[in-house]
Amino acid sequence: MRDPVNGIAPELLVSIFSGNQFRGSGEAGNQLETGSTVFFRKAGSAAWTALPMRFSTAGGNNKYFVAVLSITGFGVDDKVQYYLKIPYSDHLTTFLHGNDAQSFATANESEAQADPFSFVVAAQTTNFLTLDSGPLQGRVFAISGRLQLTLMLHELAHDTVQSNDHLHSDFYMTVEELGGTLAELTLDEPELFDIGANSFDFTHVQPVWGATPDVLSEGSLVILRNKAVADR
Repeated sequence: MRDPVNGIAPELLVSIFSGNQFRGSGEAGNQLETGSTVFFRKAGSAAWTALPMRFSTAGGNNKYFVAVLSITGFGVDDKVQYYLKIPYSDHLTTFLHGNDAQSFATANESEAQADPFSFVVAAQTTNFLTLDSGPLQGRVFAISGRLQLTLMLHELAHDTVQSNDHLHSDFYMTVEELGGTLAELTLDEPELFDIGANSFDFTHVQPVWGATPDVLSEGSLVILRNKAVADR
């Protein structure tokens, strides 16, 4: 659900994702961008701050939405709480909440507010590798997971080729070259990639319209990941 589970320092952006099966068999639901929101606050505060979610990508029968949260206003050891509001064109609005072990869906917002997701802000990290490709820069932190490294290679390849064409031969050849260089780096400086086991996971959530206790489906998923790569 969160990548990494711990070690979310103030200098890192946090991307909060939701994903839904919008077509196909089973309990499909078409999530709407308008109204999709992440609400967050410092634990103990009365007010929640709303952060809109935007469409990110689609793959197969699934659509994904994202909100990027900056935690620079929080201090070390502060607990950040959050929950998601997911509106649909064909079902009831669903609120997602829970903990690191399990996510829950409800139609009652007050229930989500009473039991939100949370993480604790960690101390600032200084153990990182900086990559510079002209207008595109990136940092690989010691806590960076596989998703961040994949994203970094993908975007650096786009910048090198100066094209958004994923079928361009120069694009995938550049990805291969960058991947090989990164593999050499892991052998030369393995301490940069000491991220621990099981730092990235997908948590599936039963949608509220088909809710059955202890039954999980492809109806909705929530992912929280640290974004260690700086976008252009």
